[in-house]
Amino acid sequence: MTSDATTTRGERNNNPGNINYDPANVWRGQLGLELVPEGEGYAPRFARFGAPVYGIRALAKLLATYIRHDHCTTLEAIIDRWAPAADRNDTASYINDVCQRTGYGADHPLAADAATLGTLVRALIHHENGRCLYDPALIAQAVQMALGAA
Repeated sequence: MTSDATTTRGERNNNPGNINYDPANVWRGQLGLELVPEGEGYAPRFARFGAPVYGIRALAKLLATYIRHDHCTTLEAIIDRWAPAADRNDTASYINDVCQRTGYGADHPLAADAATLGTLVRALIHHENGRCLYDPALIAQAVQMALGAA
């Protein structure tokens, strides 16, 4: 993705979920810590991926882990984990936005299946970036990769 004034940080990093960089996590397609464009006033924090499909795959894989292993089986539990208020997030607004975008209630039970993950991924990308530029086929491919099917 090109870097210009209209490209979001998540898009520049091919990491539309804005996943924090942690050297202990060796994500497929990860290039390392984000590169901060000259003149920007923020410290690098997020992971950088070689292509959007890898950043979207990592997002879907994390969401599946939250549901399957961490017992975050509602939208509210997932967002509380993904964007906790302790990190200065407006978690309540995040939950409301994702509820509107998915059609799920905050306490709707979630499964780690392709359809649910695809819906969640698209909504989280939109919230994180203010838009979702990614083709549904690319999101579906990334979700299938996250689920081990590709």
